Amino acid sequence: MVTSFQKGDVAYDSTVRTKPLHPEEVMNELQHGPVAVGIFTNTPEWAHYKSGILDSFTCRGDPDHVMLLVGYGVDRGKSYWLLQDNEGPKRGEHGYVRVVRDPENKPGP
Repeated sequence: MVTSFQKGDVAYDSTVRTKPLHPEEVMNELQHGPVAVGIFTNTPEWAHYKSGILDSFTCRGDPDHVMLLVGYGVDRGKSYWLLQDNEGPKRGEHGYVRVVRDPENKPGP
């Protein structure tokens, strides 16, 4: 599993829009390393995020921000995706954002 990158290790070549993956498929992909994701961030919830699981997040448009999906977990019974933000360590939880994985709050792995 990839744990760090050095500047210059990654180069942007192109963008490909893929079909949405099932959560289990995404979890499987994470076993091989981070997954680049696009997310819509033009919301008050996103602008004021400091910590915790962003669970009132609603997608109202096309993705406008790219992040790395680096993991997943469960906190107090709520499942989440762990995203590494490219805005640096002052953003969210030391540069990471937790976004609800199952909006219906069903228990997850």
